[in-house]
Amino acid sequence: MVAYTVYLTDSAFFLTYVYRLSLTKPELFEAPRPGESGCKELRLKKCHEFFRAIHVDEKHFWYGAIEYEDEDSGERAKIIYSNPKAIDQIPDEVLDRVKRIKFRKSTNSLSRRRTYL
Repeated sequence: MVAYTVYLTDSAFFLTYVYRLSLTKPELFEAPRPGESGCKELRLKKCHEFFRAIHVDEKHFWYGAIEYEDEDSGERAKIIYSNPKAIDQIPDEVLDRVKRIKFRKSTNSLSRRRTYL
């Protein structure tokens, strides 16, 4: 379930990569400080693979933002992720869509569709 959630929120694995880097090589980062929306800012001392910083909400396992820099031009940008909203139950619309899903037998398989580089 955790792997699927990471895939949905960070399919390219950028944020997870930088967060893991902060845990395995803390010497590459400045001291953590409070960021936006209750997140902790993890700022790299030096630009690494065009990343400058990420904002992490460790309590809710959520990435609040990512900052990056074009190493050639020095241009910086920041992407802010909106916080997820808690809900009490699954919306009826979602349940209705799930009920309409139909499966049928097939001779095809995913392994036949793989392309190896």
